[in-house]
Amino acid sequence: MNPTWGIRTRTTIAILMALALLAVVFMARSIIPNLMIAALMAIVAGPVIKMLNAKLRLHRGVAIGLTYLLFLTVAILLPVLFLAFMASLVGLGSGLTKSLETLEQWLVIILEQISTAHLLGELLEPTLTLLENLSLRDLMPSAEVIVSFFSSALGTTFSIAGAIFSFVFAVFLTFTYAVYMSADSANIAADFRNLIPVAYQFEITTLMQRIEQVWRSYVLGQLGVMVAIGLVTVIVAWLLGLPEALALGVIAGVLEIIPNLGPILATIPAVIIALFLGSTRFDINNLLFAVIVGLAYILIQKLEDMVLTPQIQGKAVEMRPLFVMISVIVGFQVGGFLGAIIAVPVVATGREIFRYLYAKVLQQVPYPQTTATQTGQVGGAN
Repeated sequence: MNPTWGIRTRTTIAILMALALLAVVFMARSIIPNLMIAALMAIVAGPVIKMLNAKLRLHRGVAIGLTYLLFLTVAILLPVLFLAFMASLVGLGSGLTKSLETLEQWLVIILEQISTAHLLGELLEPTLTLLENLSLRDLMPSAEVIVSFFSSALGTTFSIAGAIFSFVFAVFLTFTYAVYMSADSANIAADFRNLIPVAYQFEITTLMQRIEQVWRSYVLGQLGVMVAIGLVTVIVAWLLGLPEALALGVIAGVLEIIPNLGPILATIPAVIIALFLGSTRFDINNLLFAVIVGLAYILIQKLEDMVLTPQIQGKAVEMRPLFVMISVIVGFQVGGFLGAIIAVPVVATGREIFRYLYAKVLQQVPYPQTTATQTGQVGGAN
């Protein structure tokens, strides 16, 4: 005879188990960010490992090793790309300094003409004298000084042995977590499935698979769009003769991580540079060139909306542009820059959970097509 607990006992034990789980999560809160990053890495690595294992016939352990070796290589190359970006900013800052000096000269000429042609000479004389004696180069730090300052600050920070050890150890732990998650993914999934009552195993498993697909598609799609937009921006800027095309491409690619708002932010420095520096390839008015650059960025955005996003990201994250923008703004208000980045997949995850709960409340089958397919497969197998 298997004695069963009453409803009160079961409720009490369930509450105690939930409290114990929350206590464990609270005690382990310091490593939760590492686990989340590791989980994202494992989700992204999954298709690559599967391809190497299935199509290239590599042993699963070798496939996992090669995949994370690729991740590690990318992580090492990021500082190199950062240094190249800072080098581009040196030239960009120097050009902007010269442009500001040119703007100062224009203001002096305009004020001289106004003071000569009108009866405002006495009012404009102090301003004119100030501008004539003003040296923007002396007042503004050069790009080399700014870059040198930040480089020194970073160098000082990373020279502290404890900070270096903490950083390296955190990266090592994150990679270790991710490798174990990838290597033991089947057992982890099976253990999780065994915790679910048999009657709900298929539904919950399908829900988790859909959520995983949302995050995988979003991360891979964002990386693909960032690289594609960065390359397209560099090419277009080079063809137009826009100075510092590499820096502008990096800016455009990085800002793509912020949906909808990123391309708008990337357009601003490009238009400013075009207005002040002009084109190195075509002999046209700077104002007209700035308009052309703005139109080129709009075309790049349309290319992303019509071609890149549908083809690279697919239909995993189905959200209207208005909802995406609202999600990003709310995410930024709640969690800052990180909140803005993960707002879209978080909202898409909430949408999947809501759809499942909504169907259960209405006593509907949450995934009727998949359920029918599975029933047919099971019947055929039997």
